[in-house]
Amino acid sequence: MRYPAVRHPYLTELIQEFQLGFPLPDTKPKKFLLPGLLPKDEPENTSLEGDTLEFQYHYRILPESILSRFIVLTHEDIHAQTYWRSGVMLHYTEGDEIYNIARVRADPEDKKIFISISGKEATRRAFLALLRKNFNKIHSSFANPDVTEWVPVPDHSDHPPLDYQELLGLERMGDRELSIGKLGIRLNIRKLLDGFEDFVTRQQRRREELGKEGLIMDERRGDLHIHLSQTQTQGDNKPMSTTIHQHGQGDNIGGDKVLGDKIGTQINNNPDLSELLAILTTLRQTSTEFPDDIQENIIINIEDLETEVQKPAEQRSKARLKRSLIALAGVVTLIAAPVAGMADFTNNVLELGEKLQIELPASSD
Repeated sequence: MRYPAVRHPYLTELIQEFQLGFPLPDTKPKKFLLPGLLPKDEPENTSLEGDTLEFQYHYRILPESILSRFIVLTHEDIHAQTYWRSGVMLHYTEGDEIYNIARVRADPEDKKIFISISGKEATRRAFLALLRKNFNKIHSSFANPDVTEWVPVPDHSDHPPLDYQELLGLERMGDRELSIGKLGIRLNIRKLLDGFEDFVTRQQRRREELGKEGLIMDERRGDLHIHLSQTQTQGDNKPMSTTIHQHGQGDNIGGDKVLGDKIGTQINNNPDLSELLAILTTLRQTSTEFPDDIQENIIINIEDLETEVQKPAEQRSKARLKRSLIALAGVVTLIAAPVAGMADFTNNVLELGEKLQIELPASSD
């Protein structure tokens, strides 16, 4: 069916708005490539050389549009004009030099998308982050994408992959190793995650999540911790209602169960609580890199701080806070050899002291 020329601008705008295709360069009149109409067969020139960084998405139902939309979003980085209906080759460049090449391939029958990145090791993570950002953008447009993220077991590609979010959760809980009995190996969780995303980025995202969540139920230890963000305070000594409003919009936060008056919980005005707890979470995570004999004392002091900061500001014991902060700041003097994260740990302790308005002795820096 041919459309009159007057309708062409309208149709091309629709194609781009709904990520159905992208304009081909240097074509007059302008032509568009529609990934959903590409040949099904994968070209021969899709092999990658050397070691690769691998990442997977698993879907309950894999919409055909996900990969085609991804191709549209990343079309400016297509490598050697290599694409097919269920896959694309992409490159990451700095200046005129190609640092990395990625193969992104969908398996409609298995309902999975596989990402493989070769090339310069120092930039693989950055390239993966860009690709994941585009997938996240597509996933967020679905009401319920039902997608999970997975990574392979290092040096054991035949073993079932590992749930990426599960690994992040274990790291947040302070676990250092993941044992796989069938393979007879123990994986360093932080080192494994560092291969996909640097530790500082994971820390920052965790802080942002804590700030957005507002009300968090932590049932790992069988008790209840309620974190309140600045926009969700209700004044001193006023009980929270049974419906928690986020940013004044009336939406329940993160699907967590809202307890409110049913358990008689009272939350006092404490605008910086979520940020303080985020820093303490970061300290807990970093402490896993320290020797075992030191970790126990670190955790004791962190738990003391957690207990104090969750009290109303006027009820906190400054003496107890200061004692715990000084103990944490002095940790570095107890370690004989340099440890990864030592500087970050000290800086986070100092930042926590500043936010609590507690001056630490100069000798503890």
